Amino acid sequence: MKIPYKFKKVFPNLLTGFRLGIAPCIILLGFFEKVQIVLILTILASLTDLFDGFFARKWDVSSQFGAKLDAMSDKIFAASLLISLTKKIPLLWILVVLEIGIAIMNLFFYMKTKKAKTLMIGKIKTTFLFVCIICSFLYVFFHKFFFFLRGLIYITINLQVLSGFKYALHYIQENKKPTLENLEVHQKVMEEGK
Repeated sequence: MKIPYKFKKVFPNLLTGFRLGIAPCIILLGFFEKVQIVLILTILASLTDLFDGFFARKWDVSSQFGAKLDAMSDKIFAASLLISLTKKIPLLWILVVLEIGIAIMNLFFYMKTKKAKTLMIGKIKTTFLFVCIICSFLYVFFHKFFFFLRGLIYITINLQVLSGFKYALHYIQENKKPTLENLEVHQKVMEEGK
């Protein structure tokens, strides 16, 4: 059976949208301390994260919209997981606030420059963030290794702050580069002055 092109084009984004859709449910379940259900939803959402890109590449339907939706849903999904665990581990609120701050800053920079840039420090920070989330689940279920988790949270906080500075610095440097439009304006001014 041949899969219709319209379905192929929409399906990866539907998988990505699933993570956005369950984010409020995860937060609500976390506040009611239904951590087992949150864990099941997390596993399902992680599978959608694996398969949305797989199908987009396999069917050759990758798009800028899909890539942006995927990045945004990953951030919202990570924030919802952190929020769902804050009742058990209040220290995670710091990660939530910093992650939301970084997301807002990146959105602002994107709207100004129309360029999305991922820096290596951002990828490292995101890896540590997800390791923190996994270790937080382990702590909630087994009540062990809080000293290790707390250290991991502090490392992630430092990486978030460093990541925020690096993105801000990158934005400032990008804005200082002369653009074609600026060069044309400069040339006109120089010609009018002759």
